[in-house]
Amino acid sequence: MIYKFANRLFNLVKYFEEFLDSSSICLDINKSVQLDRFSCGIHSAFMILNYFNKVKYLREINYNTELLKKDGIDTEPLLNIIRNFNCSVKVNSNAFLSDITKSINDKNPILISVDDGEHWVVVYGYSMNSIFVLDPSPLSAIKCRWNVKTFLKRWDENWIAVISDK
Repeated sequence: MIYKFANRLFNLVKYFEEFLDSSSICLDINKSVQLDRFSCGIHSAFMILNYFNKVKYLREINYNTELLKKDGIDTEPLLNIIRNFNCSVKVNSNAFLSDITKSINDKNPILISVDDGEHWVVVYGYSMNSIFVLDPSPLSAIKCRWNVKTFLKRWDENWIAVISDK
């Protein structure tokens, strides 16, 4: 019950933020908020898979709980979860902002890590001065629009995984 309420509330705020930025180009992805400290990767995968209509509920992602450690999930197991739902994953270890805008224009969300590999989020839009990010953490889930300077500071080593439907 709390999970559903939190997701509805944060999605309402997300839509309001997008509306306020008239130059925004955003994919229609629903936000999913984690209620623990370590499932950001699973929630990020869920948001992407739900966008492509691969899953409707978080519980549909059958992941090995051994992969989900107290400090989260590693990159390859996370990408394999997404691949298991017939999605294409293209990793770019030296991406630029132009790669992000191209992916969004192609209707493909982007999985990135932030904060020195400590956290997974989904990039789903951009505007003239901002990048729109779905952060599953309830501590920062209220704000989706990051100014470019903040985004570049938090983005880990220009690494992206562009996800597309096969």
